[in-house]
Amino acid sequence: MAPKAKKGGEDPLEAQVEDYLVKQNRPYNTIMLQAVFRDAGKTSLQRALDSLTEQGRIAMRENKKAKIYFRNQDPNEVIDKAQLTQLDQEIAEKKELIKTLKNDCGSLDSEIRGISSSLTDEEIASRIQVLREENEKMTAKLKMLEETSGTIDKTAITKAEKRYEFSRLEWRKRKRLFRDIFSTISEQGGLTMNQAKEEMGVETDEEIGVKIEDSRIIK
Repeated sequence: MAPKAKKGGEDPLEAQVEDYLVKQNRPYNTIMLQAVFRDAGKTSLQRALDSLTEQGRIAMRENKKAKIYFRNQDPNEVIDKAQLTQLDQEIAEKKELIKTLKNDCGSLDSEIRGISSSLTDEEIASRIQVLREENEKMTAKLKMLEETSGTIDKTAITKAEKRYEFSRLEWRKRKRLFRDIFSTISEQGGLTMNQAKEEMGVETDEEIGVKIEDSRIIK
């Protein structure tokens, strides 16, 4: 029996979907068809599939939770079970990938929340300032020790050098921590690093002429 025609003329989307299924001659689920007919909305595509199925112009098969659509076969034709098996496998792989991506997103969200709640912008700026002041004091003290090294024993010099090196390492550590946190905050706000720095009034060591590599112990 010939397919029923819709009143008022054939729906263009229905014609396109039917023609595509006939030419491809293989099963498709809704997600796969959405990727093909991207310009059609999800609701419109589903409505067209339901209408085509009701009219008998295409066939539909329930496959677990998914609906599989394919062209009407001739009475003597047999549906390729291998294709359906392959489609089942593809669906299972896609579901597993979605599950993995959801877990990854959950882990990232937890990490971002942890970083965001650990330090505020004001606390980060305050800690950077304290570290800078401490480094300046240690640099001045070391310079004084080097200038008067002839009157100070080696133990005091060694102690001062270790303290200075510790401060430099802490500087690097805090600077790296700030960069990571600030990068996360910038991304959450949809800003580039430069835009975020400008809005928050943050200046980096390099922008004010301070370089860790230049602050070395002179022996």
